[in-house]
Amino acid sequence: DKKTVMRIQCDKKGNIWFGLYSGGLCKLDAATKKIIVYKNLLEFSNKQNAPIHDLLIDKAGNIWVSTIGNGFYCFDPVKEKVTQRYGDGKPSLKIDNITNSITQVSDSIFGITTNYKGVLWFNEKQKMFTSFTVTDGLPANYVFGLAKNQQNSIWVATTNGLVKVNMDTKK
Repeated sequence: DKKTVMRIQCDKKGNIWFGLYSGGLCKLDAATKKIIVYKNLLEFSNKQNAPIHDLLIDKAGNIWVSTIGNGFYCFDPVKEKVTQRYGDGKPSLKIDNITNSITQVSDSIFGITTNYKGVLWFNEKQKMFTSFTVTDGLPANYVFGLAKNQQNSIWVATTNGLVKVNMDTKK
């Protein structure tokens, strides 16, 4: 499982990033053509590495990682370390440790999909979460992914069908 690649993304410098089932994060450096393996990224945690389910490279070049068991975190490729981590009820009890995908909705808003807690709208600047669940009109709390269209609507894929969310009202 140390070789099972779950996700691939390419950054603006041409580096290719790999999220592994073993929880490892790897980079194929565009300049040197060498593979760099980042292990034990969550060394400050008493948890084991969890499979990486999704990768997102934000507009600032940070690598956002969603996992199956450790929530999600932000990896700074310049500092080569995790700079933010969200899971285990830190900093908000709204977090589900099983995150399926992460989508950048705007400069500061990310949509995090979960197995049990619907969609979490994460405002990175304010470090705040707003949840969107069945109570708010979502057809199911098990959400696989999000896609943003040109009309600023977000399509949400759930175990009980699709739903379109207006980002102005988040409903």
